[in-house]
Amino acid sequence: MKLHHYVFLYTGVMLFLLPFSFAVGVGIFVEEVSFYPNLNENYQAFVNNNGDRAVKVELIADGELGQYVTFSDKFLEVGPSGRSWFTYNIKLPESIPPGRNKVNIGVEEVSAPDGVGIVAKTAAYYGIFINAPYAGKYLKGSMSIPPVKVGEKALISFSFTHQGNEMIDYLKGSISIFNKTKEGNLITKLSFPPIRKIAPRNSTEATVPWDLKGVPVGDYFIVANLDYDGHLLAFEQSLRVGDLVVKVINYTSEFLQEGISRMDIMVQSFWNDPIERVYGEISLEELRLKTPESTIQPWEQGTLTTYLDTLALPPGQHPFTLTLTFAEKTSLEHGMITLVPKVIQAPSPPKVTIPMTTILLTVVIGLLALVNVFLVFFYFKSKKQSQAGPSAPGNRLRKRGV
Repeated sequence: MKLHHYVFLYTGVMLFLLPFSFAVGVGIFVEEVSFYPNLNENYQAFVNNNGDRAVKVELIADGELGQYVTFSDKFLEVGPSGRSWFTYNIKLPESIPPGRNKVNIGVEEVSAPDGVGIVAKTAAYYGIFINAPYAGKYLKGSMSIPPVKVGEKALISFSFTHQGNEMIDYLKGSISIFNKTKEGNLITKLSFPPIRKIAPRNSTEATVPWDLKGVPVGDYFIVANLDYDGHLLAFEQSLRVGDLVVKVINYTSEFLQEGISRMDIMVQSFWNDPIERVYGEISLEELRLKTPESTIQPWEQGTLTTYLDTLALPPGQHPFTLTLTFAEKTSLEHGMITLVPKVIQAPSPPKVTIPMTTILLTVVIGLLALVNVFLVFFYFKSKKQSQAGPSAPGNRLRKRGV
């Protein structure tokens, strides 16, 4: 069978199955249950049918304590796009394992609507947790620090829950702040405000401010070492002070239309560490340009370079969008370039140049010709005089005597 026959068959089967497959969902209102011996509580929940036909579902509980959960109804009928409610009961023994014990409350489709068709069974589960205390003193907690700007106060927040079964008398400690990483230089040390008397199952909170006046932009690492009745509790978290920013300060804006031309984008870092993998992507009408990645040094300028086919667009102004990517962040810039048509000038008439040797040769030939003229002239003049000869002496005497 050819490939397109398989595709056609698969599509047909899927189209056949779709009308008979239904999505169901379960909704739970209580997600956390605190354990106590012989707990016996009822809770409400519901099943949603997101299909357009009625469906029958079975209610199921599984997980670490699934055997202690029962339902008001084992099966439910849910109408098209409808909702059915049910009650589940949790009845626990004298003791259960300490910590968070998960129970999944779920539903699974058990029949085809109207008893026809091929059904792909669907199921949905929702997890709830039954929290049992640990023996003795057992404090769980978390530390959070929201983003902060230069010159503000960083609020180091703590949240604690006592999951043990004995009173905690005190909670104290300190907070160390390092440059960049835990192995960096120690910047400062803050005191944690002591907390007295934390009862089992109780929760408490604390906030420690860090004044950032005079603290430069950059990455810092926060380490909190706390002690409750001889038990250690530690938290670690990185903190970025200020915004890691790279800005476009200039770019090549005018191009002569003569083919592939270089386009430079000048950027500047406003961060106190090198920023790696900085690159730009330009959308210029139907053109898509991308620069290679570059590393920009702290507080310095750098150049991102790409190449533009200036003949791919008509002359004139063209707006573009530049997406600058750096340190898993992006910024959007808008700009304009101008394409100037190249002027083709008419060719100039060729210049006639005479070599110097030719000029000298011409002068010499002219002089020789002139000399020849004089020589010929004197030659004929001398010849004429020789033909006439000198006058006879007698003749000259007779003439004088007359």
